[in-house]
Amino acid sequence: MDELTTLLDTAGLMVAEHACRPMNSDTRRQTILACQQLLDRVRVAQSTLIADATTNNDWAGTGARNIADWLAGTTKSSYNDAKRKEQLGNALNKSKDLADAVNSGAVSPDAADALADAVNNPPDTATPADIADLVSASEGATPREAKQAASRWREILSTETEEQAHTRRHNARTVTNTVACDGMITTTITLPNSKHANSSTQSTTQQANQSKVTHAPTPNASPTAPSHSPSSTTPANSPPGAQTPTL
Repeated sequence: MDELTTLLDTAGLMVAEHACRPMNSDTRRQTILACQQLLDRVRVAQSTLIADATTNNDWAGTGARNIADWLAGTTKSSYNDAKRKEQLGNALNKSKDLADAVNSGAVSPDAADALADAVNNPPDTATPADIADLVSASEGATPREAKQAASRWREILSTETEEQAHTRRHNARTVTNTVACDGMITTTITLPNSKHANSSTQSTTQQANQSKVTHAPTPNASPTAPSHSPSSTTPANSPPGAQTPTL
């Protein structure tokens, strides 16, 4: 293991040193691709290691709640990222077809990550052959295409009734807020399609109503003096009483 650690450290140093050298556009593109391929290989290997460490309780005695918590705390990295790698590693260990496809380059690690949840938590009726079909259908796919394929695959094999599906989607609703930054907070909302459509319609209606209120002329308003500002929407020769829209 010490030898492997040394090799990884050496590879990282060599890549960092090479990236600092002057190079033309073709060489730079080739180097970027080589770096991505190296990162993908390391990511797959690390994901498998994390999954194995979870199975073997390798975090025991470290004070961490799980291996992802240990990794994030030790390296000051993202806990969610470590959990995603664990999920990918579990999927690779569970499906030889997926592992072979990733190792051969037929399915990218990002696309495999998009398939991971379906592979780890397939419908009750799914067989290994069904999972193999999903992997085969996702060869050459982008992560988004792979996720869509997994969603459709689940729908086809699912034995859920409409009521059960409705309940599951209702229970899966989430609202996530980021830490405030520069006085702003990002909110991520996960909703069923029907709820999202209603919410979008209501939001659009509210914005339209607010726009009407904002742009409506004020009753009995005093005449607005002509503006000579280049950004003014009121011509200089406007008749008395013309209103300048509020933007």
